[in-house]
Amino acid sequence: PYRVSPLRRRLERREGPTVNHFLSHQDQVCRVCCEHVRVDLERRSTLQPVTTLSYQIGATYLSAEYREFISSIGGKPVDVSGNQMPFAPDWDINQRVTHTGLVNNKTYTLSVFHHFQSQTTFNQFEDHNVTQGAFHILNLVGELDISAQWALHMGIFNLTDEEYFRNIVTFTTTSIPAAPQGNALGFTEPGRSWRIGSRMSF
Repeated sequence: PYRVSPLRRRLERREGPTVNHFLSHQDQVCRVCCEHVRVDLERRSTLQPVTTLSYQIGATYLSAEYREFISSIGGKPVDVSGNQMPFAPDWDINQRVTHTGLVNNKTYTLSVFHHFQSQTTFNQFEDHNVTQGAFHILNLVGELDISAQWALHMGIFNLTDEEYFRNIVTFTTTSIPAAPQGNALGFTEPGRSWRIGSRMSF
């Protein structure tokens, strides 16, 4: 009734020769190498106390940061060594509870999905204006087998209508590279949504 997958551990170390070129205000060319270390830990577990109910969880811990990296803003060198790498949240956790039963001799399945993602930054500077805070997403999905070949399914996604971004970028109001950073422009994920559909097999 209880299964645990082996702990997966991946260690990846990358060192140069990633080279960045930029001009400082003194018009001097700077060349800088970047390296980072990535550690990825993953564990999945399944608990099924009875045949009609199951619980699954998968958790991933990712450590990804710049070990040595000099970037630039408007031509000025900026040391971002030790900063979290973009699009690399520390924690990503997925849970699922599934119940299967019968109604009028027809099989139905109800599932609740929970997704947690820790804080995610979208550039190498760890700028709070382009950082997505931790969030939780809940989805409710159901399926009813009308016959051996036909099933109806529906779902409510992002049940709590969480507001979160899949990407955030900064921009300036001018084409001058040295201009101050402007506001953040976010690309949002959908809010609460409903889906209804059917599946047929032959």
